[in-house]
Amino acid sequence: MEVTPETDTLLISAEQTVELLTNGFLEKVDFKCDKLEAKLDELNTNQSILLESLDQERYKFQQCKAFDEIGKYVEKSRIYCLKLQKAKKDMQLLHERMSNLKHRAIKLQNQKQRDIANSELRQEMSLLRERQLLAKQSVELQAASKTK
Repeated sequence: MEVTPETDTLLISAEQTVELLTNGFLEKVDFKCDKLEAKLDELNTNQSILLESLDQERYKFQQCKAFDEIGKYVEKSRIYCLKLQKAKKDMQLLHERMSNLKHRAIKLQNQKQRDIANSELRQEMSLLRERQLLAKQSVELQAASKTK
């Protein structure tokens, strides 16, 4: 192909046409790319906001689990409190029983002491009667021996 002034103009005009078409195409594409870049930046921002929100919700969920554990501890403490009240009631009942048994033991001990004292008194009275009878018999024997 020979380069003639006509073909040279055509080539220059074809080059200019290609350059103009390329620039026009790039302007259109570049505008769309700028829009896409802005949308991607917005999406990245929204994604980071969502991740922060998700972290906050996860923290709240963990606190909720902690509240469940606190609830379990409160329930356990309530059960232990009931057990403690029952043990206290049992101890009071045992104390009352022990006090009653103590009073009964004191009564029995006093009764036994009275019985022993009465028994000793009866023995002394019996001994005294025996002595009196012996003395009476000896007096009677002496009187009988004198009369004889």
